[in-house]
Amino acid sequence: MKFILKSKHTLFPILIFLNIQYVYSQNRNTFFSDVDFASVDIVLLGEQTHGDGATFDEKVKLIKYLHQHLGFKIVAFESGLYDVYKAYELYSSGKEPISVYKKGIYSIWSETKAFKELLDYVLAHKEMKILGFDSQGSTLFKNYFIQDLRIMMRDRNIKVSEKNLEKIEKLLVINDFEEYLYQSEEFNKVTQELLKILGFLDAIENKRIKEKVIVQSYKSAINDLKSLYAAQLDEKLPVQNERDLQMANNFFFLKNLYPNEKFILWGANYHFGNEVFNFKYTEQTEDYIRKIYVQEKKIIGHNQVSLKEQINEIKELQLAKPMGYFLKKKYQNTLYCIAFTSFQGNYLGLHDKIIPIVLPPENSIEKKLNENNGTTSYVDLDNFNNEELYSSNLGYLPILANWSNVYDGICFVPEMYPPKKNDYSEENSLSEDPVDDIKTFKGFVLDVETKKPIPYADIYFNVSNRSSVSDENGFFSISVGDQIKNKGVISFSGIGYITSSINFDSIKSLEKIYLKKDKITELDQVVILSKRKLTATKIMKEAKKRIRDNYVQNPYNQIFKYKVEGFDKDNNPSFYEEALIDTYNSKGLYGSNTVENNIFAEILKLSYLPDKYSKEKWRGVGDLWITLNKDIILSKSNVLYRTSSYDLKLIGSKIYNKKKVYEIQFVNNKPGAYSTGYGYPAPKNSSGLIYIDSESYAIVKYEHCIVREKYKPKRANYTVSSTHKITQTYKEINGKYFINLFQIANSFERCYEGGNSTCKSFFNTKTLVSNDISYNDTKPIKRPLMNMKRGFNLKQQRAKSVNIKDLDLKFIGFTNCN
Repeated sequence: MKFILKSKHTLFPILIFLNIQYVYSQNRNTFFSDVDFASVDIVLLGEQTHGDGATFDEKVKLIKYLHQHLGFKIVAFESGLYDVYKAYELYSSGKEPISVYKKGIYSIWSETKAFKELLDYVLAHKEMKILGFDSQGSTLFKNYFIQDLRIMMRDRNIKVSEKNLEKIEKLLVINDFEEYLYQSEEFNKVTQELLKILGFLDAIENKRIKEKVIVQSYKSAINDLKSLYAAQLDEKLPVQNERDLQMANNFFFLKNLYPNEKFILWGANYHFGNEVFNFKYTEQTEDYIRKIYVQEKKIIGHNQVSLKEQINEIKELQLAKPMGYFLKKKYQNTLYCIAFTSFQGNYLGLHDKIIPIVLPPENSIEKKLNENNGTTSYVDLDNFNNEELYSSNLGYLPILANWSNVYDGICFVPEMYPPKKNDYSEENSLSEDPVDDIKTFKGFVLDVETKKPIPYADIYFNVSNRSSVSDENGFFSISVGDQIKNKGVISFSGIGYITSSINFDSIKSLEKIYLKKDKITELDQVVILSKRKLTATKIMKEAKKRIRDNYVQNPYNQIFKYKVEGFDKDNNPSFYEEALIDTYNSKGLYGSNTVENNIFAEILKLSYLPDKYSKEKWRGVGDLWITLNKDIILSKSNVLYRTSSYDLKLIGSKIYNKKKVYEIQFVNNKPGAYSTGYGYPAPKNSSGLIYIDSESYAIVKYEHCIVREKYKPKRANYTVSSTHKITQTYKEINGKYFINLFQIANSFERCYEGGNSTCKSFFNTKTLVSNDISYNDTKPIKRPLMNMKRGFNLKQQRAKSVNIKDLDLKFIGFTNCN
């Protein structure tokens, strides 16, 4: 096999292998002396998987070169079209720092040091832009798209009912379409309604750039909705053809938007390939599929799909028409596609597991390049367009093909390594004992007449912002620092009870605190409510209207205790992690479709069971971001923001913390992800109670019970049923309300199929309790909430293993859930 570089649009001429030290020397321009590269204005930079750190680092270097020497100014990522444009708009207008791109670009790239290096470079070169071409929306799409669409419709005098705007958000933004499953006629009908609105948008003349992006994103979202619907019905879709076609159309749109600019595209090798379908399925490829399958199960613990399904997925590449197929057809020699590949090393796989590359076969491009040179090299493929060779450029699986029909060139990185992630611990300095809890007081809050426990009673210390909440048994524990010096008052309050206070210097450990019920009668309630002519809907509307008045809208720190407990069917503890967590909310408290977006956190202390600790970043206390996505103020998927999905009833009023609060009952008439935050399977019913202050209209307590439909996971031999109970209280401090308690109880039942079918039950509880709040002297934290647990070291002093026998763990159950 000979490599001779003489292609008229060869990106790297003259030398077969360009050692990286020469490629990026100041004399690199000499390598382009014989090339008419002026005709190339689109360069595609692929990657084998999305866990290839060495490839990321190489691509950033190449982007810098293409910008400095060949005038490329736009980098377009395989990320949401609208998301990345919105990030660009927020950054270029000065509303957000350049780090806002991390919210627009998928985290597989944005959380790496390579991406940070790219952002630093773009920051220093204002003429550069970062855009996106994917059809799949993410963080910024979920939070800004409907708002921007409303403004556009208002400015362009397009009349769309509130009901239809709700449908757009529900279907295109949240992708909650379960009510249409297996009802294709109804789904087609609602899709036609969405397309009718698209017609109005398309008809707008002289659109501004932002308006064009909104319309194209709307089209893209409809296409994505159709694909998701078909997939949920298990309809067989050829590879990812629908998504690839839409990504191609999105790039055509971007190129028309900026016709005189040169583009660099960043994405997967597969998506950028041309005639991927012209490959040969061989026994050697199947042998490698089996090797990779065994390795995956050994390292990760399970396989995503069966071996048969993996084999069929590769065979289905014969139907593939990726994005690159359409791009090459349109742009031909003005486009140059570079695939990246490696011979050995490791990459980052599922669940952040380090996966070793299965070494390619003898008759592969990677093997020959490694033997001939062994350094980072670029090869033009036009010069052996009649040769079929194995290459592992598609997910490190050797496939036989004439690769010159798929890519224009290959960048060979001899040894792969996982992406280098941002190390936030370098930016946050934490003391080993950050919270000085010298004195801890424990006790029970009880009803003075019945002597029964009062669950979820608030305990608050007025000298500091320390607070606590009683559990289902009325038990409480509150800690204060030694700086208090026996001053202050601890108050106890509960819904329907008169607040009681005790001087700090007189309280005893294991104190029994008795509360009296308030004396508001049902007749009093009727008189009060009839005078004001209030309805549950009006109260809820006012509560939503006053969110920014009642809840802090500036950055603040709040320290929480967060405990995650698991139990088996006999209520025996099976899992335990508890952490003291310092959080930083950079924007304040208001509704969002991605709550974790503006919250940052560091673990201050962690207790765990030594044989049960989960290293996965989103398990145990690492799932706090998931829990907060059920918050009544922070999340939009609840009765406060999706009020039209609920039937409301005003029960009356009660006393809470010396104030009257309205008690409202709600029942969900359209259960789904849009209105509850619980997606597939959709809840079959959800209901609860919400308590709202009668003067400020602040929400002080929220209870929500969700029962989900029984469903059978794909490729499983069992069904799953689940019930969820959310309990939350908010606490007023200096006129603003903050999270006081957030608790979610979950029950699951798994029933196996077969003649001797058996069912297994298991439970878990997640409890978040406020420990301290600071909103005057705030301390920014850099680590995103979603990455709070990543890289946490159990060997440091802040981590402590505990004996399960020393823990008093008990599942709290589902009080008031029918």
